[in-house]
Parts: sequence; C-alpha cells; structure tokens
Amino acid sequence: MAFKKTGGRTSFVQPTGMPDLSGFFDSARTMQEIGNLTNSIGTDIRKREYNDLIRQAEIDGSTAGAVFKDGKLQPLVNFDYAKATETYSSSDQKNVLDAYRKSAIRTYVSAASNDIDLAAQTALDNNANDPDGVRGSFSGFIEGLEDLDPQIKSALMPKAVKAFGVAENRALAQQQKEAKDDSIYQNGQAFQALSVEKGKLIASFDDNEAENESKLARLREIESEQSQIKESLSLNEVSQKQISQLDDADRTVVSARVGTNYIKKIYAANGAEAAHNAASDIEEQAKANPDLDEKVLGEIAHQTVSSLISMDALRDRENTKLQKSIYNDLTYRVTTEGLDINNLLLDPNSDFFKLNGAQRTTLLAVSKQSQQEVTNVVRA
Repeated sequence: MAFKKTGGRTSFVQPTGMPDLSGFFDSARTMQEIGNLTNSIGTDIRKREYNDLIRQAEIDGSTAGAVFKDGKLQPLVNFDYAKATETYSSSDQKNVLDAYRKSAIRTYVSAASNDIDLAAQTALDNNANDPDGVRGSFSGFIEGLEDLDPQIKSALMPKAVKAFGVAENRALAQQQKEAKDDSIYQNGQAFQALSVEKGKLIASFDDNEAENESKLARLREIESEQSQIKESLSLNEVSQKQISQLDDADRTVVSARVGTNYIKKIYAANGAEAAHNAASDIEEQAKANPDLDEKVLGEIAHQTVSSLISMDALRDRENTKLQKSIYNDLTYRVTTEGLDINNLLLDPNSDFFKLNGAQRTTLLAVSKQSQQEVTNVVRA
C-alpha cells in the first residue's frame, strides 16, 4: 500500500512513543544561569581587588613621590612597587605599576615645582640687578635635573624655564631702571654744575674785551652741553615739566651767582646797609620774573649780606686776638730785653705794622721810656 502525503497540515504531530525532554532543557538553562552568576561574582571580586590595588598604588605613589632629607627634596629614580605582583594578570600588573609611577611622578613634580620657585626667587634675591647672574643660577639648577627620570625632567624643565625666565626679566628690568635712574641723576648733577659755572662766568664779565670773548665762547659751549643733557633726560622719560623746572633752577642759580657778586661789591664799597638794600632790590626784581624763584633768590641775597658781616666780625675778632698777642710780646721784649722799636720800623714785614694805631703809639712811647731809663743808668 503506497504512502499518501497528508495535505494541508500546518503543524507537526509529536510521534508516539518519544519521552518529554522539556525538563532537561530547563535544568540546562538553570545550570547555565548559575555558572554565569558564579563567573560574574568572580569577575566582580577580581575587578574590586584590581580597583583596590590601583587606588592603593596611587596612595603609595603619592607617599613615595616626595621624599625630603635635611629639608631637601631627594631625586626620584626608583619606581619598584612590590604590590603590583599581587594581581595575576600581567596587563593588570602593568596598570597597577603605571598608576604607582604616575602618582609618584605627579607628587614629585608638584613638590619640585615649589623648589623651582624658591630657587628662582633666591637667584633673583642674590642678583637683583644682574640678569647674567640669574642665568648662571638657572644653568646650575638645570644640571641638577640631569640625574632625574626623563619623564620627571621633561615635566620640570618648562616650569624651571618659566620661573627663572621671570626672575631674569625682573633682574633685567631692575638693571635698566637703575641705569636709567643713574643716568638721570648724573645728567642732573652735570646740568647743575654747568649752571654754577655759567653764573660765575656771567658775574666775571669786565672791561677786558679779549677775556670777555673767551668767556662768551665758553658760555655757548655750556648752553650746548645743557641742551644735550635735556635731550638725554627726555629720552630717559623725564617729563617736560621736570625739564622746565631744571631750566628754572638754572636761571635761578645764575641769577643768584650774579646777585651774590653784586652784593659783595656793594658791601665792599658802601658797607652793610647798602648791601642790605641791594639784597632787597634783587628779591623784588625776582618777584616780577615768573621764571625765577624769588624766595630762593631773596634768601641767598640776604644770607650773603649776613655772611659778609659775620666774616668781617670774625676777622676783626681774630685780628684783635693777633694784635693783642703781638702787642704783649713786643711789650715784654721792650721792657725786659731792651728792644728798640725804632729798629722794627726799618722792616716793612715786621709784626709791628700789624698793630693798630693806638698800640703802635703806646709801644713807641714804652720803647722810648725804656731806652731813656737805660741811658740814665749808663750816665749814672
């Protein structure tokens, strides 16, 4: 009998006589799930242990990274870390060791950065106006980095370049400032000295035309030198107001010198009262001139008169002391040694002529009387 295909059936029919295997499949799935869970737990444990090792490596690295001895940071050249072997995977060991190394280097670089700043500041303190000295200190500092790990050296080098670069620039700025200040000071002193010389020249003009021509030529030179000084001051950023004040001081110094010489001539010719009047005239004239310091000129003029009077008084006192000493000496010699004053009259350099008129007359009388007494004794 031939097999006839069943037509139109869309589902298969469980053959009769076969056991139900669905329970086995369920058990297999359960065992797989248990295995997966166990493996997951093991993986989590290993991951946790690995993470703990990484964290510990970072902690240990930060501790080992900055080691100080006698207050000085010691070079970091050893990166051995025994705990890296506590994990079995070679890749994990490398990661743990890398974490330790990075932490140690980070900590060391941070500590060394403070040393760099301190070294740069010390170099600046010792070479406040000498950039070459700072550069020398930088070279010495760089030599000390040669023995360090290349990674540390490469991390520290930019910091050192920056810190010492700032110190060098500050030293250079201070050097330039001091040079400029010194130039301003020297130029100011030279300008004032030329003002004094100018005043003396102007005050010394007289009727000698040949000498006046020479003095006039020197005055032109002085004016040229002062013009160059003012140009130099301007280049050194001295304000125009300060330069104008220098010109005012120049005119005041010249006027004071001329006025002083004028007062001396008036004093010598007409005495103290006329000199006081001349000083007052100078002060009044200065008040009318906005380019002159009338207060300074007035003080100088009146002080000149006071100085002349004081000098004359001192000279008179000294002369009086000298005359008294000479008078006493000559009187002693006349009365005890029989000195004849008439013999001194033959010597124009004799101290006798330093005496005033009354002293001379008295000495002549004493000498005459002493000579008469000697004559009387001889005759007797």
